[in-house]
Amino acid sequence: MSIVPPSVGDPTGATWADEITTAINALLNPPRFIGSIPSGTYITADVNFPFAADEDPLSGWDSSDRWWTCPVAGLYDVRGQFVAGSAIQAILSVQVNGTQVFYSPGAVQSVTIDYGGTTIAGYIRLNVGDQVAVQSSNTWTTKTDTGVGTSFALLRVSA
Repeated sequence: MSIVPPSVGDPTGATWADEITTAINALLNPPRFIGSIPSGTYITADVNFPFAADEDPLSGWDSSDRWWTCPVAGLYDVRGQFVAGSAIQAILSVQVNGTQVFYSPGAVQSVTIDYGGTTIAGYIRLNVGDQVAVQSSNTWTTKTDTGVGTSFALLRVSA
């Protein structure tokens, strides 16, 4: 992308202006998605998690198909915390365009009757239009324990 504007009457002017606007917005308000799931939500195996969008400034989240569509290409920091309400074993995975790109380091397990969980953390490179979701290998119900619940975040950290 060039920062030099096209000449007057050049039909690429609108595209150039859109690209500059997108770049400025990405610097001022980084693309991100932060979602959460209330306690008692049923998680179905091999189905995208039903996050509620807590932050999604560029409106990439689609609550019907449960994918976040990347609006700006770049490197994204991925963080997830998942808390189960009962003893289970499930591997959680981050999916990009339907392909698992990484998964939780261990199964979600109940440590005591009141708490069980795992985290996902890493980085993924996304292109405009890539779709991101989280899935579980097993069925379970979420739990909130002392304010800690099931949440997921994507934050663009570099181009």
